[in-house]
Amino acid sequence: MGFYPFQVGAYKVIALKDGTLELSPDLFKQNLTPEEVSALFQKLAVDQSKGIQTSVNAYLIDDGQGGISLVDSGAASCFGPNLGSIAQNIEAAGYKLNRVRSVFLTHLHPDHACGIAKQGKAVFPNATIYVNEQESQYWLSENTVDTLAAEKREGYLATVAKIKAAIAPYQTMRSFKTFSVGSVINGLEVLPSIGHTPGHYSFILKSQAKSFAILGDVVHSYHLQFEQPKLSVDFDVDPVKASETRLAIFKRFAQEQTFVAFAHLPFPGIGKISEMNDGQFRWNPLNLAPTAPTAPTAPTAPTAPTAPTAPTAPTAPTAPTAPTAPTAPTAPTAPTAPTAPTAPTAPTAPTAPTAPTAPTAPTAPTAPTAPTAPTAPTAPTAPTAPTAPTAPTAPTAPTAPTAPTAPTAPTAPTAPTAPAPQPVATQSAAEYLANPL
Repeated sequence: MGFYPFQVGAYKVIALKDGTLELSPDLFKQNLTPEEVSALFQKLAVDQSKGIQTSVNAYLIDDGQGGISLVDSGAASCFGPNLGSIAQNIEAAGYKLNRVRSVFLTHLHPDHACGIAKQGKAVFPNATIYVNEQESQYWLSENTVDTLAAEKREGYLATVAKIKAAIAPYQTMRSFKTFSVGSVINGLEVLPSIGHTPGHYSFILKSQAKSFAILGDVVHSYHLQFEQPKLSVDFDVDPVKASETRLAIFKRFAQEQTFVAFAHLPFPGIGKISEMNDGQFRWNPLNLAPTAPTAPTAPTAPTAPTAPTAPTAPTAPTAPTAPTAPTAPTAPTAPTAPTAPTAPTAPTAPTAPTAPTAPTAPTAPTAPTAPTAPTAPTAPTAPTAPTAPTAPTAPTAPTAPTAPTAPTAPTAPTAPTAPAPQPVATQSAAEYLANPL
């Protein structure tokens, strides 16, 4: 993977890999004696028979509101087949090249500037190119070459030819501009970091109390220059000034403990600087695997165990108040129905004896023996049936409320152990942090 996303406040920063190249150990000799350089290489186990591998990085900045900026653009075809992947990786990260509105160049060396053009055409057709005014004058002035030592002129002119080819399309569109000290452009503060070139500048992004600095070519080898900040490389235009700048940069950001990025440290080139007790410094690269470290905030999920508060559900046992339903047994008041026996008042029907107005039948009085029939009222003994109300003993069924023991189910919250999938953070980008130097 040739891109790596990194959040700075409200901004998304995406580290872009252009490729890798090897620097000859012979380039690292400025400001130290040959003996000091040899001792340093031996101490750090630097294999001088091989080149010191270094990455070429650039950084895209997305403000989340449509503003897309790029810091440095890679080498394109100016340094051979191992470089030239910036445009491809911008698109792989999900961005269209025509969405880039600004390209900030830390300096005009080809491995930073050539990526803005391809075959004479602008790679970022809607972008404005920004470079420091001193940097522009040094490389584009007709008089600079005359100030150089004879052995440096050929290399200088070859570099100038590549620079001019890269910026030409933007000059035609009048979208090549310079900036000076103190400028703030599209949210980026400019920071002088002169020495590697006369107009080498770094850029600082600040958002929501977060800070991130893109420091260009202040460092070329974390093996050597954090151990010995005084050591400069042959292609530093001013080796002494470059070492002074490096030391000042190291001290500042070691104290601030903010994340910084370098164009030539192992991809993604992001990390923090620590100052040691002996005056040396240490590079602490961003750990790629825990990009999800932000995910660890997920452990807040364990707050879910608060769910056990659900056991308050046992308050449901208050439902047993339902047993108050047994008050229904008051229904037995229904036995008042036996008042129905008052029906025997029906015997009033014997008023029919008024019929005896026919005295001729006096013999009938023998019939009054029939009144013995009222013995039938003994039938009311049937009310003994109300003993059935003993059935209300059924309310003992409310013992069923013991079912609320089911709330023990909340033990399910143990499921939060699921956060274990966090290893998704182990992105393949981790291999780029381990570039052997």
